[in-house]
Amino acid sequence: MQNRMMITGAGSGLGREIALRWARDGWRLALADVNEAGLAESLKLVREAGGDGFTQRCDVRDYSQLTALAQSCEEKFGGIDVIVNNAGVASGGFFGELSLEDWDCLLYTSPSP
Repeated sequence: MQNRMMITGAGSGLGREIALRWARDGWRLALADVNEAGLAESLKLVREAGGDGFTQRCDVRDYSQLTALAQSCEEKFGGIDVIVNNAGVASGGFFGELSLEDWDCLLYTSPSP
């Protein structure tokens, strides 16, 4: 392994914390999220922790954006050793009040088996 990791949902929360954990061990990280400001902050923290990498805006519901992310990893790192499929969303409210759009967003963004 060459310590190359792609993390979706890396702009905040658990994704950011996963990135920081592996940055401390010197991993090169591809950080992806729809939140570009969050990604910039995550990369800054990763570099302060001893890691390095790059950010890329990526909506995991869009296959072309996922393909572009994979291509960037190949170009910048020569491949990837570990993928952390962390992107996810949540909607609040009662079951019967969720719209079809809410369900689509939940089902097509959050990790599933």
